[in-house]
Amino acid sequence: MAEIFDWLLNPVRAVFEYILTLLAKLNIAPSVFATQILALLVFLGALLYARKKLKSLAPNDPARLTWTVGATVCGLIGAAILTDWAVQLLFPLPNTVEGTLIVNATGAERSRFLFDSHVELLDFRGHRVVSGAGTPETSTGRYELAFSPEFSNPPRTLLATAACCDSVRRAISRRDLRAHQAFDVTITRRGGR
Repeated sequence: MAEIFDWLLNPVRAVFEYILTLLAKLNIAPSVFATQILALLVFLGALLYARKKLKSLAPNDPARLTWTVGATVCGLIGAAILTDWAVQLLFPLPNTVEGTLIVNATGAERSRFLFDSHVELLDFRGHRVVSGAGTPETSTGRYELAFSPEFSNPPRTLLATAACCDSVRRAISRRDLRAHQAFDVTITRRGGR
């Protein structure tokens, strides 16, 4: 059920993330939730104004169609924001991500590479979601990252880094988080040796 809502709401979320990205370029960095509250208030105000304007127009007035479309769009966007909040409250995301970091090396060399590696979670802006980087176990490569999910801003990317290897980014979807999917990542030594 949550997957259906996620699929329907992803375009609205993408618009909010785009707006936040533009604001970040102006050194304004509100949270996704604060932006949604502001947008909800703006669209509610526009909806109420359009409703008032529609009542004052004659039934045959050509401007009535424009105001009706505008009011409908404002209502749909407001409903999408409220639905997104309801989905997040009814189907909360877990607060851990786990998996295995795989390095193409063996024995002591593999343990050394795993010792020097880190795994991080990033939001859509590329900011860290967890306070520190996770270090995988040197024997197995397993890692577990605990985080406090910000409302409306779950982790979107898993970043695996090691001094000897190229960084690897892996996209994380809300669906994968809800399914408690293991996020296994393979990092390759520079030069592919």
